Amino acid sequence: MTQTNFTDNVVIEGSRDIEQLTIDGHSTQNEPLQVWRSNSNNILAQISGDGRAQIGDDLGLATPDALIEAHRSESSIKPKHGFNSLGRVTGALGEVVQWIIQELEVWGSGGLNTLHTALRVKATNKNTGTMNSGAELRAGDFEVSNEGASSGSHLLQMTGVNIALTSNNAYVNEAYGVKVGVTGTIPTVYAFHADKGFAHLGDPLEMKLQTAAASDPPADYIRVYPKLDNGTPKL
Repeated sequence: MTQTNFTDNVVIEGSRDIEQLTIDGHSTQNEPLQVWRSNSNNILAQISGDGRAQIGDDLGLATPDALIEAHRSESSIKPKHGFNSLGRVTGALGEVVQWIIQELEVWGSGGLNTLHTALRVKATNKNTGTMNSGAELRAGDFEVSNEGASSGSHLLQMTGVNIALTSNNAYVNEAYGVKVGVTGTIPTVYAFHADKGFAHLGDPLEMKLQTAAASDPPADYIRVYPKLDNGTPKL
């Protein structure tokens, strides 16, 4: 079959409400259905033979790991934002607005024997240079900003992160709203740190008995911890 090359732009002007451009793959389509390349023949984006979207730098395009992939190599001149989405709504909002939705449903009856995660975020530092003041790595940033409500019309509530644990007609042994695991040598670890605000708990507070006195807290703070006093736990 002959191949037709166009050396100028191509415009499709639809005259009917039908698909304006259709690409049918071969019965054994292993190569990408579409490829966008730069003038130097570098792949910019492609749709794989089985329908996966891949954009950015060539970091594993031959062995795709997801339905949608966006890659950037460390030496790339591409933007440093992998995904950016801005949504604006207006008017009297009487319906729930959810801008980004991500769900994972595990089906079947074969049983589960490993971890399943709906969202995994990881930030890794591989920089070997000098860490200056302000150097910090965050896996996630969440912010709620109230800039519209007035003194006569208060916003009723703001929540930075809301976590719901639901078990409908099913059995679960344990549930954690937030679970913090620490690995490696870190001199000071805060499992929870707030600049201000009350700590509100709906159940008793569970703390590990300490065998030695805790280190000194920062200035203007105290540290409360339980330890045994003649065999009796005390604060």
